[in-house]
Amino acid sequence: MNGSMLNDLSSTLSLLKTRRSGRPREMVGPGPSDDELRQILEIAMRVPDHGKLAPWRFVVVGKDQRNALANLLHKALDAEDAQAGNAHHEKEEEFAHQGEALIVLVSSPVQNHKIPVWEQELSAGAAAMNLLTAAHAAGYVGGGSRAGGPIRRPSTPPSRARANASSASSFWEPRTGA
Repeated sequence: MNGSMLNDLSSTLSLLKTRRSGRPREMVGPGPSDDELRQILEIAMRVPDHGKLAPWRFVVVGKDQRNALANLLHKALDAEDAQAGNAHHEKEEEFAHQGEALIVLVSSPVQNHKIPVWEQELSAGAAAMNLLTAAHAAGYVGGGSRAGGPIRRPSTPPSRARANASSASSFWEPRTGA
């Protein structure tokens, strides 16, 4: 970068040339307002999406839901990798609690569709890139923390309707008693 500014907002091209992710564990508040978050999510959804499947979902996890998310991640890690040690569990705990705003992008390809899964996964990756670029353009630092992870399927399949900020994002509500 030769000492140039990161996330230069002076023009669209400057932002694209200088965009760099921040480390989630180093992010501090304040985070985006609800209106800013909705706008960031709307921008994130403007991606190539052959078939208009919207094969991804954004899940907004509130501060008061982070412990429940951490518990879910621990259970999923144990189910997927019985050999997972303390370091793996610490990463799950860190993931669930970092950042002022936590948006989980879930790739949810439509199986047995004429659009191949790999193409749908590319659309999810493009949504992740747009999410970061939109956050940076709004003056925030964004960063990805992990790829894959132990939770691979959403509980509800995506609808075939064109996604909008309300249909493709949700505020996570942990299940009780499960």
